Amino acid sequence: MGRVSLLLVVSLCVCLRSPARAAEGDAGGGEDGVAVLLDVLAGNDDPQFQLDILRGINDAMEGRRKVAAPKAWAAVRERLLGSSSRDVRAQAQALAVVFGDAAAFDAMRKTVAGASADVADRTHALQSLLQAGDDKLPKVLLALLDDATLREAALQGLASYDDPATPGEILRRYDSFSVPERRAALNTLAGRTDYAKQLVAAVRGGKVPAKDLTAATARQLRDHGDPQIDAFVDEVWGVARTSPKEKTDLMAKYKAMLTDDRVRGADASHGRAVFARTCAQCHTLYGTGGKVGPDLTGSNRFNLDYVLQNVIDPSAVIAKEFQVTLIRTKDGRVVSGIAQETEHAVKVISETGTVVVPRDEIEKMKRSELSMMPEGLVNGMSEADFTDLVAYLRTTNQVPLPAEAPRAGK
Repeated sequence: MGRVSLLLVVSLCVCLRSPARAAEGDAGGGEDGVAVLLDVLAGNDDPQFQLDILRGINDAMEGRRKVAAPKAWAAVRERLLGSSSRDVRAQAQALAVVFGDAAAFDAMRKTVAGASADVADRTHALQSLLQAGDDKLPKVLLALLDDATLREAALQGLASYDDPATPGEILRRYDSFSVPERRAALNTLAGRTDYAKQLVAAVRGGKVPAKDLTAATARQLRDHGDPQIDAFVDEVWGVARTSPKEKTDLMAKYKAMLTDDRVRGADASHGRAVFARTCAQCHTLYGTGGKVGPDLTGSNRFNLDYVLQNVIDPSAVIAKEFQVTLIRTKDGRVVSGIAQETEHAVKVISETGTVVVPRDEIEKMKRSELSMMPEGLVNGMSEADFTDLVAYLRTTNQVPLPAEAPRAGK
């Protein structure tokens, strides 16, 4: 069977229960399709064939946990987990975890914790355990805070668990974290009310620099609706939401200040560093940056009115696909970002990564009228920084970063 035909079979089988079929009362949940594919695997020893099938099944099972294993799994389990192909073994382990296979959980935890293991294997195992909601994983994640290879992934993963040891362990090491690691740490600490209160105390005590809090962090903190946390955000960051008149006045102030002569004399190289620090988590410019928001390379960034409108009042004109969805989980976590919904889960994409939240773990979900781009970005910049950023946005070719400037994703 050719690759195209194979992938078509996978797509047909794993999608047996579409939302339409679910509405018609199909109770199979797609397991019949998975069983068919496992039967196909039982009769084929081609590693590439096996890999395509397993990837298709795992993609279809995203966001599902502790699914009863079809009888066909027993016939192929050992052969797939013992495959000579590392990729086949990894995909088979991921599927075994979805099926609640205790031995697979143990093996994957050992892989994640093994500093000498292949980084790709450790990363894949960690992602599988996180997707499965492994309740023994927090202890492993806390140990990884001392492992530079997986530290950022561990910081992101800890956000999924309500573990009382997490805030203290993160804050104790905060000074040693890189810029991306600090970003992940702040996202985790701002995600739960109890964690957020410890973050507030750490900023007040000087353990975490107030300048590290981004506009996205401020909005995440506000999502808890806690008066104590809101008062802190107002004090340290400034009021994130302003009236239309205040925004209009602020735009007029910057438009008067950012004359063509002033922008021409600005430092575009430093502006690129400002972009890397404040914008590149979500936006791409000249092929560098994130994919959460629109690619700015071809945007109307030479138009000062356009830039000021989008930076100061980003929710004024907003495409539906960039509206923020707010989710509160049953265990008290707050997640916000661009949502992609499936039957069993909601995938939330934000500046710090992607989170898959199973639907049965969601307490509340609503679409906000706000843009994914947070308000208040200029609050965290000096006038010189903003001028340099505008100068960088007006460039027609990439400029070098200044020495020691942080690179997005580095």
